[in-house]
Amino acid sequence: MLRGKLLREVLLMNYRPDIDGLRAIAVGSVILYHFDVWPFTGGFVGVDVFFVISGYLITNLIVKEINAGEFSFGNFYIRRARRLLPAFFVVLAITFYFGVLVFGAKDLKALGESTMYAIFSLSNFHFWSIADYFDTSTKLKPLLHTWSLSVEEQFYLFWPLTIVLLFRLPRLVAPIVLALMSISSLALAVFWIRSGDGVTAFYLLPARIVEFGFGAALVWIPRFVVPAFYREMALVSGLGMILASVLLYTEETPFPGFASLLPCLGAALAIFGGMAPMSGIILRNPVAVWIGKTSYSSYLIHWPVVVFASFMSPPGVFPWWKTTLLIGITFGLAWMLYEFVEQPFRRRRWRFSWAAATGILAALAIVLPAGSAWSSNGWGSRVPPERKKIAQVGGMRSSCGRTNPSVSKKIFYCQKWSKKPRDIIVYGDSHAMHLFSGVASSFEAEANIYAMFFGGCAPQVGNTSFTWRVPSQDCVRHNKRMMNVLKKWRPSTVIVSNAARGDPEEMAQATNELIRRIAAFGHEVYYIGDTVRPGVFLDRCIAVPDYLLDDKSMETRCAGDPSFRQNLLAYNKTMAQIIPDYIDISAVQCPDGKCSYFLDGKPMFIDDHHLSAHASRFIIRSIRTKLMQKPH
Repeated sequence: MLRGKLLREVLLMNYRPDIDGLRAIAVGSVILYHFDVWPFTGGFVGVDVFFVISGYLITNLIVKEINAGEFSFGNFYIRRARRLLPAFFVVLAITFYFGVLVFGAKDLKALGESTMYAIFSLSNFHFWSIADYFDTSTKLKPLLHTWSLSVEEQFYLFWPLTIVLLFRLPRLVAPIVLALMSISSLALAVFWIRSGDGVTAFYLLPARIVEFGFGAALVWIPRFVVPAFYREMALVSGLGMILASVLLYTEETPFPGFASLLPCLGAALAIFGGMAPMSGIILRNPVAVWIGKTSYSSYLIHWPVVVFASFMSPPGVFPWWKTTLLIGITFGLAWMLYEFVEQPFRRRRWRFSWAAATGILAALAIVLPAGSAWSSNGWGSRVPPERKKIAQVGGMRSSCGRTNPSVSKKIFYCQKWSKKPRDIIVYGDSHAMHLFSGVASSFEAEANIYAMFFGGCAPQVGNTSFTWRVPSQDCVRHNKRMMNVLKKWRPSTVIVSNAARGDPEEMAQATNELIRRIAAFGHEVYYIGDTVRPGVFLDRCIAVPDYLLDDKSMETRCAGDPSFRQNLLAYNKTMAQIIPDYIDISAVQCPDGKCSYFLDGKPMFIDDHHLSAHASRFIIRSIRTKLMQKPH
């Protein structure tokens, strides 16, 4: 049993091996999750465990130095800079310059932009601001993981001052204020999630303060002797909570909010019981401690490894041997960063002037080229002209034409109006919008063509009982408004379509309900199923430099993800069995189950799931005979 004095020393000591062991669990969970290793579907909670650890360590450090009369804002931020910036700058440089070798113009421009935001600790704001339906796939963002580092660095900006101010208040007030801050943070996260704005809750610091608060609360726990049994129970229970989160949570789990409480409470209990004599060996064994010591570097480097390996490989999940190899490479690079970058900067006592000069030069070596790539459209001259030519295809909006002066563009985003007595309305999400070019091309001679479109917003949401994840209130309002428009519109032909979402049986039942509602307004209604998407950005797969990626590699890299093909063909088959007169365009794209992603030597998709204009025209032309044949 630890006596009070020894327990106090353990809680306040500069180094605790069990915390490195907890870091190992956190970073291991994240890495296994990002490499799609089953069953670690909730491995993203490792970031939340890191936040709890930071809340404890930083608060404990500040409190100890304040009590000793040694706290200095300058020293605090110098230590943070020496701890975080050297490896961070090295990984930024490696990532950017490797991107120069393999990324096309669009992706290098985006990488240059995200590099600039990362330098200034604003990655979370950047990725939050671009996180919409047309956003680039996460597998094309090598610096996406830096959002959590920005959140932590923003925490460092205000937390020391907060603790200093709290120390000027009566002793019992500080923990009460911290508790209120945490409760407010949790309430804000829950509010954002329930309002359909989970992206804001995920990326921004206010919703994450509660997680740092779990760690900070440990510093205010009264220092008394805790029997070993209770420490054992705390540690085992805490690790169990983290493990449950890692194994049971998925991307569908509304997060952070209430769901974050389980891993955060688990992390706090694990810190509290980390020095337990028996079960503590789980965290204090040499392997766990080594992984924990290198966890910052392994977190920094792992996501660029995932992104570039995915970009340079055939689409789909990595085979087990490749996943094992890449995880080994990740830890090998992390060890090198730890030994040759992190440690030298920690051990050496740099004069402030030398440290500042070195930091400024390192930042400039990254900022100048990254800023140039961002401002000059990704240095497109690196890409061979013939590859650029193949990748150039018209987008969804290229067929919008003359607008009806009596109709608001806020209702009909895209129009092709020519005073015809007949109207065709295309209604749905962006997978309806990408059919507009084909509908306009095939029917503009006989009808006015209108599109009612909201990206990422299935028309069933808000109009039927169908829900998918937490529906955006903007989406619900849009769909209700569009139904009111259709209710008042003269009898027309309405073509409904949307991306495959959720369970196909639930989607099909909701679609039948939607068709009946629209038909009740006097319209003819047709439902067109979804395409079989390639799962890779075809234009960005093709229009890349040839430094490392030759033409032969593109035959496998740009072939489409087989898992997408299998899943979507099965999805469409189920829809066709439930929806009467379902128009299956996957039969056009995938005769005999073999799907095409290129048409006349050009990509059929402008990204990883939206049809190009020429593919849209081809598909609607192919199914024209199935359209306009029957009234509902």
